[in-house]
Amino acid sequence: MTRENLAYKFKGSGHEVPEEKRKYDKPDKRLQKAFEGWLREAKDKYDRFDLTHDFENERNYNRACEEIKDIECAVEQAHALLLNSADNYRGFELALCSAGLFLSAVYSKVSEKNIVYDLDNPIGLLGYRLQENKRLIVTGAAGNSLGKRSEGTIIIYGKCGNVNGSEGLIVNFGYAGRLLGCGHGLSLNFGERNPVCKGPGLPYLDPIAQKNGGWYPVIQRLEEYLDALKEKFMAGKEDLNKAFAFLDELGPNPRKTIENQIEKIRRAEYYEI
Repeated sequence: MTRENLAYKFKGSGHEVPEEKRKYDKPDKRLQKAFEGWLREAKDKYDRFDLTHDFENERNYNRACEEIKDIECAVEQAHALLLNSADNYRGFELALCSAGLFLSAVYSKVSEKNIVYDLDNPIGLLGYRLQENKRLIVTGAAGNSLGKRSEGTIIIYGKCGNVNGSEGLIVNFGYAGRLLGCGHGLSLNFGERNPVCKGPGLPYLDPIAQKNGGWYPVIQRLEEYLDALKEKFMAGKEDLNKAFAFLDELGPNPRKTIENQIEKIRRAEYYEI
């Protein structure tokens, strides 16, 4: 089958011209039909409800899981849906904020644990309920509520909107919105972000802000550990295989591994998380 890079068909999203991305086949017809039917109802709900409401998000996610339960899926097919629908489905932009729920259902269904989102199509709710054993790397542009209710690992090398509600690990090396750090998981910021909305006790570490007078006492061993993490994750920005390999080194739950090491360092210095 002839492969075509359809990225050029998108309207500008306000970001710089994207570099050449992965090429995608046309999506599977059964998956396309399921997506369009799901999207029509999501658009109707979007017209009448606020899709940031947790109940509506959960309902749409579960409906997407039901739609694809008997369909063989692949990550590439899910991404091809967006490229195809941008041209062929009228009203797609109105339901853009919920499309990430459908992709998230595919992410949950497929056997792959390493997923790369390289599209410059900022859909919301991408990585919703990402399982603990899965890793999502964003090299393109994602929308708001990235990783909401996720227990997995998300690394941002590209751009995204607000990142809130994650229960897993979030590592930012790109640009993230102002809610980075608002969740029950662990957030590490090595990139840019809008002024963070951070409550007391939230597990959020910002080495950049810390060097300029941060929120927690300066602990040299902790700074050294964060610098070591930064170096490892930075290597993954140039070669994604290195990022996935480092996550393998961190074990089945990278968030817990990092949190345990941070707690060990702090306790040794008489500080507690």
